[in-house]
Amino acid sequence: MYKSLCTDGLGVSIRQNELIEFALTFGYKGIEIDMEDMVGRAEKMGDEFATQFVNAANVDISTFELPIDFSAADEEFTVQAAKIDKICELAKSIGAKHCYIKVKSTHPSLQYQENFEKHRERIAGIADKLEAVGTKIGLQFMAGGSAGDDMRFVHQPDEMLALVKSVGHNNVGFVLDTWNWLVAGGTASEMKELDLSQVFEIRMADPVDGFDPANIDRSKRLEPGANSSSLCQPALDWLVESNFEGPVALTAQVAKQSGNAGDILFQRIAKVLDQMLEGKHGQTEEAPAEVSDDAEASEEKPVATS
Repeated sequence: MYKSLCTDGLGVSIRQNELIEFALTFGYKGIEIDMEDMVGRAEKMGDEFATQFVNAANVDISTFELPIDFSAADEEFTVQAAKIDKICELAKSIGAKHCYIKVKSTHPSLQYQENFEKHRERIAGIADKLEAVGTKIGLQFMAGGSAGDDMRFVHQPDEMLALVKSVGHNNVGFVLDTWNWLVAGGTASEMKELDLSQVFEIRMADPVDGFDPANIDRSKRLEPGANSSSLCQPALDWLVESNFEGPVALTAQVAKQSGNAGDILFQRIAKVLDQMLEGKHGQTEEAPAEVSDDAEASEEKPVATS
């Protein structure tokens, strides 16, 4: 297991070269890159220009969000999926071992089973190409919202596992996000029943205490330990005991909690991860604080530019 610096969920925007510098300074082995931005640069300036900072740095590319909307209408999906060959070329060039897909929990028009089949077909259609360049795909479900919505989609652990199984590719697994797991009603014991070979990444954050799953604000992602039923430390302990070799990231909005500048922010995240890996988080005087009401939604990925 190794520390990964991911901007997703932090509520900050940072340039790619700055992200690399912070990772090297504060002991992160891997970083998340913005593949959509990298593809755009490659199309305009060439692959070498797009990957120059990453390939020159002594840091792993632990993951990237696959810039394809798998719930899009057929015509739009075809346009987005046409970039998969370029994505694969870049992923191979920078040695990216993982990517992830945030599976939307609702759809404007498709019923659950029809949407399920569409996702299965679309994900399977690109899985072989990514497998050929050594990249695994982690599916991440998004918990919360009204369960009575007729257009609901995957938002529970068992539904996500069913989707992974239906795709049927060895390089398709899931991202274990403790915030989503707890909001969905999952427990630590259920988590430990997972097939570890299908867990590609772990992301840690806590929801507020006393949350209402039907009306929860997904932007309120707090530091591990902020919720009295936190699953962050139990999840990490289990993965350490199981010799998990993938990336672990803190995706709580520390920036919104403290107003820290970038260097202090990423140093703080590294410190929390180190404390948790040693089983000592929460023994310091620092305590997780509340997220401000204007925090950005965690689904909105900050744009990284160089």
